[in-house]
Amino acid sequence: MPAFGVGSVTWAPAVALAAFVANVTALWLSQRFVLPKEKEKGLLSVALLALIGAVLNVILVKLIPVIGFLVAIVVWIWLIKVWFDIGWGQAIVIAVVAFVLGIVLSAIVGLLLGISLLLPLLG
Repeated sequence: MPAFGVGSVTWAPAVALAAFVANVTALWLSQRFVLPKEKEKGLLSVALLALIGAVLNVILVKLIPVIGFLVAIVVWIWLIKVWFDIGWGQAIVIAVVAFVLGIVLSAIVGLLLGISLLLPLLG
């Protein structure tokens, strides 16, 4: 009998897309909260930043098994710093706010869709 649960291959693209949309929204909102108006980027720019960050995260975690996650965090903050042309402090604040908002939005979207987008965080 084929599996059609959330963890099945059938659901994988929908879950990935919903998680990506939640994360892009969280990053876009966080830059709106933290940055002055003249430093803010548009939604498509933030979506591209999130996509680049996600790809780099996967590469670094796979390439450096033990500390890849820590390296990916530093690279992510550096990428935010460069993308928005801001200092390290603001980049860290944006990353933290986006992380918290991402969890909240993923939980909300997951509840609305009846799936858990937080399962990847649980291992």
